Amino acid sequence: MARGDGQVRHLVTGASGFIGANLVARLKAQGEWVLATDVKDTPEREHLYEQADEVERADLREPGLADFAVEGVDRIWHLAADHGGAGYFHGPADYTAAENNLLIDQNVRKAAVSAGVPLFFASSACTYPTTIQGRGARALRESDWGGGPAEASYGEAKRMSTVMFEAAREHGLDFRSGIFHTIY
Repeated sequence: MARGDGQVRHLVTGASGFIGANLVARLKAQGEWVLATDVKDTPEREHLYEQADEVERADLREPGLADFAVEGVDRIWHLAADHGGAGYFHGPADYTAAENNLLIDQNVRKAAVSAGVPLFFASSACTYPTTIQGRGARALRESDWGGGPAEASYGEAKRMSTVMFEAAREHGLDFRSGIFHTIY
């Protein structure tokens, strides 16, 4: 059976995360066809992402798995990331998280370009300069983006992925991005 049988087919990467699981449930409530992928299960959100038409455990650091996930879908909601909050990327996990995210994003980006599938990328406020963030800071503006060092290697990696997704527009990628701040 083909994915979706005539419906718009959505891929949600990072589907067991907070945003991903809720997006899967929302898309299903709207009658959409959904493929949910994640590298892990999250039992407290399983009731949401298990609503998907297909659920695949996939480590998107592997190019072949990204290609498989993108095959036959019409829209990609790319939320997958190695993350764990500020304490996570201000410690020894920072390098590994940055490296993993660059691999995940590269593989999903290449698969989307190759398949010609529009993509939404969830980025992070950590991509904004650290000098304008913190307690008492004014609201961040889009024009502030990229004006100084991002938060740790994690933020720099997410920033670089955003730049590369934008550059992929020259290769036909229909791309949008959202920058999320303190989601839990």
